[in-house]
Amino acid sequence: MTDRRRHRRMEVWMPVEVHSLTHGIIEGVALNLSEGGVMIHTHDRIPLGEKVVVRFGDDIPMMLEGVVRSHAYLDYQGDGAVGGFSGMGIRFTGKVVEEASQQTD
Repeated sequence: MTDRRRHRRMEVWMPVEVHSLTHGIIEGVALNLSEGGVMIHTHDRIPLGEKVVVRFGDDIPMMLEGVVRSHAYLDYQGDGAVGGFSGMGIRFTGKVVEEASQQTD
């Protein structure tokens, strides 16, 4: 299977906040990151197409505007354990947001 992504993805494990006008602040964990976007593990999902701001880091936070492009769901069973994953993919729109403004419109 060929990977048609434009940007190389880097595996990460980083706490993030997703700021949404309709859902407030949702906490999650970034699982992979690229110049074009991020996959976030979270139980709460924001509707597809909604504009958001993703906040990375605590000491020197970075905030990027994006749009929700996909939802992911995975249930699995193995070695006597049952588990699951849910999350959302966010495509960056290229704008760095100042902490004070946090606008998503």
